[in-house]
Amino acid sequence: MAEQTLLFTDVLDSTAWVQRLGDERTAKLWAEHDRLARALLAQHGGREIDRSDGFFLIFDDSAAAARFALQYHEGIAALGIQARLALHRGAVALRHNSAEAIALGAKPIEVDGLAKPLAARLMSLARGGQTLLSVEARASLGNALPPGCLLEDHGHYRLKGIDVPVQVFELAIIGVSPLLPPADADKAYRVVRDGELWRPLREVRHNLAPEPDAFIGRNAELRSLAQRLEGGARLLTLLGVGGTGKTRLACRYARAWLGDWPGGVAFC
Repeated sequence: MAEQTLLFTDVLDSTAWVQRLGDERTAKLWAEHDRLARALLAQHGGREIDRSDGFFLIFDDSAAAARFALQYHEGIAALGIQARLALHRGAVALRHNSAEAIALGAKPIEVDGLAKPLAARLMSLARGGQTLLSVEARASLGNALPPGCLLEDHGHYRLKGIDVPVQVFELAIIGVSPLLPPADADKAYRVVRDGELWRPLREVRHNLAPEPDAFIGRNAELRSLAQRLEGGARLLTLLGVGGTGKTRLACRYARAWLGDWPGGVAFC
């Protein structure tokens, strides 16, 4: 077994491309996507394991994987493409297939170990344009953050097939990434500690009023709230004339970020 950083990418709406662009133009778009991703992979010293609607890659170094992720997002955005990514650091076994098997279509390298499905489950949580990290990937990255980036703690999630909840972080670009916690998915959902138990966040009772409609925009203000409270502030005052949405902004932050502290917002 060897410690590796596993990186999964998943391009969003790939089937819709075919319907919108047709087979020939979609094939050209995929070719551009693959050329970009493989050039970055060579630049950052990773290895390609598999490809479907994205890539399964491994890196010796988590910092290199993080740099790949950020440049990959930037590169495919120029193609009009969006993807979700996840990084996890763990022990895996690498098996090399025979030349005969490769000639029949087998991948050169197979990756075995619990780290692989964990990374895949983590990727399934990510939103478009988002890069999620496990706590192991975050620890391995240490202080080697790419310039202009930060790490946001989104709490714990229960992943199907994984015994214990996984702490999830986001590798974000300051002033660009919305820093929204991942939404619950079919095979993963957010949990909070209740004594000795972990409970789904959606079951935690609170007295926040339901949102009257879709919450759009104000990402900069939400980021500012998150940075101040996670930086140690215990009391914040939101100032503004009546009707500008101060209460709704606070409620939105409470609903999205404060699941680890049920009822953790008080209005004065």
